[in-house]
Amino acid sequence: MQRSRKPLQRPSQPCLGRGKLQVVIRRLFLLSDVISTADVSRTRHCRRRTPLNAGNYAAVRRTLRQVADPVGRGGGRGRPTLWRLRNTMAKS
Repeated sequence: MQRSRKPLQRPSQPCLGRGKLQVVIRRLFLLSDVISTADVSRTRHCRRRTPLNAGNYAAVRRTLRQVADPVGRGGGRGRPTLWRLRNTMAKS
């Protein structure tokens, strides 16, 4: 006798939008209309004792490109990119 399989009762992508960087970015956009790459990096890695490397900043930029548009560059040393949330994400 063959057992019938129960269909999956979970969404196809259960963790979509729930990564650590995505949560930090969502929270920062609730506080401000425009955020910088440095703001996200500092907030995400606030307890880190070693300096951030290029890979950390690249991950922040890659995640921000998915949900936001670059609007300019900040002033000062390193000139972080300023980001504004896309309209499609603001509605949901």
